[in-house]
Amino acid sequence: MSIRQWSSNEHSVLSGLPETSVKLSLSPSNDNTIKTLGIFWESLHDRITYSVQHATTHRPITKCTILAEVAKIYYPLGLLGPAKILVQKLWTLKLHWDESIPLDIHTYWTTYCR
Repeated sequence: MSIRQWSSNEHSVLSGLPETSVKLSLSPSNDNTIKTLGIFWESLHDRITYSVQHATTHRPITKCTILAEVAKIYYPLGLLGPAKILVQKLWTLKLHWDESIPLDIHTYWTTYCR
């Protein structure tokens, strides 16, 4: 089995590989974004991003709605740790599923979602 679709933000790494093994070139004309496992890597700026669409309903923010939103996201690198920490905090507060959350958590969640 040979490894293929290599990518790097360092041109010298890619220059020694056959063109058929390279995922993208580093020319400024293309967008230099690679998607894998739901994660986008912008090689030109060496930036990792996610594309997440939060529910646009006007339902109250509860433990249930926060858990539902966090569960939609697959993040193998653990970069969305703050959301998981918030979920842990919700459990320690012993809130019921559809009970309103405290104002400080509500503010944190709405800021996090932006």
